[in-house]
Amino acid sequence: SPIFTLGNKKDMKELRDVINLVKEKFDGCVNSSCGTHIHMSFAVKSATVELCKHFARWYRKSETPCFDKVVPLRRRGNRARYSHTVNEGYIWDRYRKLNFCNVKRDTKNMHLEFRQLDGTLDYEKIMAWCRLQKLFIELTMDNWDSINNEGNDPMPIEIEDVIVNKEFNGNMSEELMEMSSMVTAIA
Repeated sequence: SPIFTLGNKKDMKELRDVINLVKEKFDGCVNSSCGTHIHMSFAVKSATVELCKHFARWYRKSETPCFDKVVPLRRRGNRARYSHTVNEGYIWDRYRKLNFCNVKRDTKNMHLEFRQLDGTLDYEKIMAWCRLQKLFIELTMDNWDSINNEGNDPMPIEIEDVIVNKEFNGNMSEELMEMSSMVTAIA
């Protein structure tokens, strides 16, 4: 697909149209061997190895209590052939749930590929996953900025607590709970 901007109405309509085209015109379908890979780019002061390792640490910390809860059993742990658990010690493996291979070191832009979501042609499920990963990026960057700019100890990121917090966007909680119930039904 082309590059889409999350939240841009025109882009989101185009994404929905492409998904519908694949399903309706080409009889598109997915099976248990498929994965949905989401690429997200965002501005940073400098894309360093340390920042990548920081993301790897926090993804690994959030993997079981949060991300694994909204994907089928076959996409958890190291069960998926091309989507393994993140390993902070070796981040340049493309077949991790969070892939850093497209990060250009020392640039002002990070490009991450999230590979954990199962294959889907469900627009709402894709959008909920994108919003979850956007939240993860924002919390991880807030934590990084806190450590580097203020010299603070790392704040714990408890993404699952943020999602279920009543002050957080209720739509996100509902979308993730819906994703979780879909997963439970097919797991």
